[in-house]
Amino acid sequence: MKKINRRNSEVFSLSFLDIISCGFGAIVILLLVAKTGVSDNLLSKTKDDVIAYVEQQEILEKSKQKKENIANQLNILSIQKNRLNKSIKEISSKIEQQKGSNEEFEKLTVSLKKEKEFSKRALENTSDKNDEEEQEVGGIVVDSEYIVFVLDTSGSMGAIWDRVVDYIRYLIEIHPQVEGFKAMNDQGVPLMASNEYLADTKTFRKGLINAIKNMEVRGAPLIGATAAYGLVLAIIENNDQSFLKRSAEDLINSRPTAINLKWAVDRMMKKLSGVNSDKILQIALKEAKEICEEDIKFCENIGLNGLKLIEEIYNKKKDTVNILTHCNAGWLATINWGTATSPIYHAHKKGIPVHVWADETRPRNQGANLTSFELNEEGIKNTIIADNTGGILMQRGEVDLCIVGTDRTLANGDVCNKVGTYLKALAAHDNKIPFYVALPSSTIDWNIKDHKDIPIEERNSEELSHIEGIDEKGNITKVQIYPKKSKAMNLAFDVTPAKYVTGLITEKGICEASEKGLKELFK
Repeated sequence: MKKINRRNSEVFSLSFLDIISCGFGAIVILLLVAKTGVSDNLLSKTKDDVIAYVEQQEILEKSKQKKENIANQLNILSIQKNRLNKSIKEISSKIEQQKGSNEEFEKLTVSLKKEKEFSKRALENTSDKNDEEEQEVGGIVVDSEYIVFVLDTSGSMGAIWDRVVDYIRYLIEIHPQVEGFKAMNDQGVPLMASNEYLADTKTFRKGLINAIKNMEVRGAPLIGATAAYGLVLAIIENNDQSFLKRSAEDLINSRPTAINLKWAVDRMMKKLSGVNSDKILQIALKEAKEICEEDIKFCENIGLNGLKLIEEIYNKKKDTVNILTHCNAGWLATINWGTATSPIYHAHKKGIPVHVWADETRPRNQGANLTSFELNEEGIKNTIIADNTGGILMQRGEVDLCIVGTDRTLANGDVCNKVGTYLKALAAHDNKIPFYVALPSSTIDWNIKDHKDIPIEERNSEELSHIEGIDEKGNITKVQIYPKKSKAMNLAFDVTPAKYVTGLITEKGICEASEKGLKELFK
C-alpha cells in the first residue's frame, strides 16, 4: 500500500490542502517574463549596416507596438464595457425587485451609482492610454509569458466569490496567448493537478476557471477539519471575539446536514472562548491540528475494526469479497484512510482479494469520479455501476457486503447519508446482505431524536439538469440532459432507519445501530 504508507507520514495530504483552499477568495499575483531576442544574421553585417538596421527595426517595432496597443485597448474596452453593463443591469434588476425595502433599495442604488461612475472612469482612462507604448491590464503586461494566480483563502471573500471568478475570467479573456499559467492558494498549494506551469490552451483555461469556481470541501470529517482551520484563518484576518463568533456562525450555516462541521466549530469555540488575544492563534492552530490528527487515527481504527467483517466473509468464501459502497467516503473526504473505504484498504493491504461496486452517485457522481479514482490509486479492483444497479446485483448474489459512510448519525442509530443510501439499505435487507455504516464519533448527533428534524440540503437543480464531461477534443463541456420546462428537486441526503442497518463501524468498535449500542461504546 504505497500510497497509504506515504500519506501516513504526513498530517495533511495534498488532497486535503487542495480542498482547504477551496472555500475562499482571490488575489492575483503575476509573474512576468518579457520577450527578448536578436537575429543571428546581424553579426554578418558591417557596423554601419547594423546601426542602420537597428534604427529601422526600432521604428518598425514602435509602429507595430503602437498599433497592437490600440487594438488591445479597444478589445479591452469592449470586454470591460460588456462586463460593466452586465453588472449595472443586474443591480438595476435587483433594485426593481427590492423597492419594497427602503434600506435594501438605498444600498442597491448606491451600488448602481458606483458601478456607473466606475464605468465612466474606465472609459475615460482607456481612451487616455491609447498612445502609451506599453499596455497593462490589471497589472498584467500584454507581452508577458507566464502568469500565476494566487487566491486569498480568507473566509471574508466567500460573499463575493462569484465576482472574483468573473474577474479572473475577464483577465484571462483579455490576455493574449502566453507560455503558461499556474494557480495556487495563498499558502502555495496548487489548485490544479501540478505546481508546474501548464501550457496555455483552451482546455486549460476552462480548467483553471473551473478549479477556481468550484472550490469545495466535501466529506463530513473533512468539512469538520476544514472548519477548524477556517476559524484559524478568521483569527488571522481579525483577532476579535465578535468577529470570531460571526465566522463560526457562518461556517455552521454553510453546510447544515453534516454534523461534523458544527462539532468541530463548537469544539474550537469552547477552546478559544475568553482566551487572551496574543495567545489565541497559537491555541487555535494547536486545536485544529489535533482535530486533524484525531481524524487520521479514528479512520484508521474504523478500518481495522471493519477489516474483521471482510476477513470473516473471505474465510467462509475463499474467494474475492464483493463490496458495494455509495458516494465517496474515502481519503478524499477525510484527512486519510476514509471511513467506508478504510476497511477495504486494510483488507487489500493484508492480501485479501476484494472487488468494489462503486455507484455513480448522481447527480455529482462522487462514486464514479472520486471513489473509483481512489481505488485505482490503491490498486483495488472496482466496477462503476449506475445507482439503480445495486438491487439486481444483490439478487444475483454478486454483493457480499455493503459499507457506506454517513454525514450524521442519530443517537437511535438512524443514518443520514448521500441520497440513495436508503434504497441500497432496503435492497440489502430484502436480500439478507449485511449493511454496515462506517463513522467516527464526531458524526454522532446526540441531541436530535427524530430524523425528520435533520436539516436536509436541497442543492441547485442544475446539478440534475446538466452534466459535465470531457468531449472528443479534450475540452470540459457541460450539456443539458432534460427539457428546460421540466422542474427538478435535488435533495442531497436521505435517512436510513436503524432497523435496516446491520451495524455501525466506529473507531471504538462495531455496535448495533441503536441508542443502547452507541452508549455502550461512547457513554
